[in-house]
Amino acid sequence: MRPLFEAMAHRNPYPREVFSEDAWNQMVVKAVFIGATLWPIDGLDARANADLARILLDLAHERWAAGRAVTPEIWRCVAPFADDTARLALRAVADTGTEAERRALGLALALGQGTRDIAPDLVSRAAAQGETWPSLIG
Repeated sequence: MRPLFEAMAHRNPYPREVFSEDAWNQMVVKAVFIGATLWPIDGLDARANADLARILLDLAHERWAAGRAVTPEIWRCVAPFADDTARLALRAVADTGTEAERRALGLALALGQGTRDIAPDLVSRAAAQGETWPSLIG
């Protein structure tokens, strides 16, 4: 399933150009569910939206409640649309998240994907280390 999904979702302009917002959001959430990386999804930053951020934040809260890991890449889609609830979650990641989560949050904020004041130390570190999504996630 995952290789087929990635063949459709990764490095392919079709979903970015054709999918409705709902279909786009479902594709991104499916990627998270099956463990596919998000960074190769063409147009991920341009098509990020408030509904997707809310869905991914809800998913993160569900996984945390179950004691499960959250892919650090979701902060890339959540940070630009951080309402009060999301800001609390982002602050928690900055304070107590795994190293990968903290690095991903720093990169998302350093790239202008959200308010830098959430974790200025992580922003500075990401910029100084020249982080990129492929180098961070692999």
